[in-house]
Amino acid sequence: VNQIFKVVDYLAYRDRFQWFLLIRLALDAALVLAWFRVDLGNSQRWRRVCLIATGAMLSCVINGTGTYHSDYYVGFLLIMFGMNILFPVNQREALTLSGIFYLTYLIPALFGRAIDEPTFFAIRNAFLVSGVFISAASGGLGERIRVQEFLSRHELRKAYDQLKELDEAKSQFFSNVSHELRTPLTLMLAPLESMLQGDRGPLAEAQRQYLTTM
Repeated sequence: VNQIFKVVDYLAYRDRFQWFLLIRLALDAALVLAWFRVDLGNSQRWRRVCLIATGAMLSCVINGTGTYHSDYYVGFLLIMFGMNILFPVNQREALTLSGIFYLTYLIPALFGRAIDEPTFFAIRNAFLVSGVFISAASGGLGERIRVQEFLSRHELRKAYDQLKELDEAKSQFFSNVSHELRTPLTLMLAPLESMLQGDRGPLAEAQRQYLTTM
């Protein structure tokens, strides 16, 4: 997205393009650094660095294109909504970061030049304040969904472990039963075969049939 807006800067603000380009290149450098430095142990910290660096870049561009008159204020809305999709932020983080972004738009406008279009200013502030609350609500919803998914995975893993233990117990039971039955059967077969072969004397036909059945 940052690369696309370099073209927008050139087309809309050619007289300030070099300054905007330096700012956006600084953001690119910060994002590349965060990409190579991030790992599981510090991902949250570098995630915040990426968001704050993007917000700082937008603040500079907005203040360079007319403060509250700047159309680039929409970039803050993109960040507010996008960070809940790109990064797993919780409600507190979403509210804090969105609030910081909004203040970087509001404070320079209030302490800069006089607000000559109060209605225009109020409408843009209404959009940004709404964005702050929507971002916070989205962060809270995303956090609850992630917690539910974690609990579901935990319950699924627990059920899998219990099923695995039950299967192992069943296998062990059948193994024990098979062993207990095989031992006496083995002891019975040898004498039966000996009797059928006549080693213990001649057998009547009825006796032979009975022993054969056994």
